[in-house]
Amino acid sequence: MAANPATDFDLGPLSWVKTEIDHSLNQARENLDKLAAKPGERGPVKYILTHLHQATGALAMVGLGAATRFNEELEKLVAYLETEDAAHLAETGAVAKRGIAALSSYLDALLAGEPDRPMRLLAPYLELNRARGQNDANEGDLFYPDLSTPLPALAPAAAVQKARLAVAACIDSMAHTAACIWRSASATSAPLSMRSSPCWYCARCSASALESTASSSAEAGASAGSGVERSG
Repeated sequence: MAANPATDFDLGPLSWVKTEIDHSLNQARENLDKLAAKPGERGPVKYILTHLHQATGALAMVGLGAATRFNEELEKLVAYLETEDAAHLAETGAVAKRGIAALSSYLDALLAGEPDRPMRLLAPYLELNRARGQNDANEGDLFYPDLSTPLPALAPAAAVQKARLAVAACIDSMAHTAACIWRSASATSAPLSMRSSPCWYCARCSASALESTASSSAEAGASAGSGVERSG
């Protein structure tokens, strides 16, 4: 499911906390490098988590829901590093660093005036999730629609009823056409009694047939009456 870009995102609050977010992400990146250099020492993990948590709070405060969710997934991956096998620590840490770079690029693009398109975070977001052996992330996690946008006014009841009648009339017309085409195409192979009957489906043809029959009967009756008068 894709998120709609918010072209009227208020840059003010983000600009106030961007320096703090950048500092937190840079500190997290530096401690990831320390962790990769000495895989046996997992002390830097708690410092990384502290800095990332500060960034998560700032992102939530300015209303960037997708970025907040992204950083929460980044925190989960870093917490996973505390128990990750030393042989895979560098590789998993590199995924975390790519996630930080993706988030920084996303925020820089927003401040540069680009529309808020959370789906640009989708690929690194999924990579963060898969790197800790999970498969429970999807694009819906980054979908945060603007609920402040007013909904359009509902159509009046009369207009809705008129539209329903128009649709019903259209369906009836299509059914009538299809039934007549079917009857015409199968007329040569149909029983004799069926050839002279109106369309079995269409009330319109049935009504026309009844009117025609009534008219013919009336004309026959009038002709019979005239014959009796002449013979008299």
